[in-house]
Amino acid sequence: MAKKAEVSTPVAPVAPIAFDIPGAARFLSITPWAVRRAIYAGKISYKVIGRRIIIPRSVLEDFVSSGLKREGATRR
Repeated sequence: MAKKAEVSTPVAPVAPIAFDIPGAARFLSITPWAVRRAIYAGKISYKVIGRRIIIPRSVLEDFVSSGLKREGATRR
């Protein structure tokens, strides 16, 4: 009896909608402690689920875009 050839359908990777602190640190390319400092300073909103701190992807994207500097801006 001949075996049927298995056909695999490629699956696109799914982007996470929320991160824990280490995942948020990887997403932002900073240390987990830098993420914690931003949380303690009120710069990053979060949700506690059980014992874990969860940060939505949209919050991290807003955090990055809010810190962007405009071209020609001067520091005082």
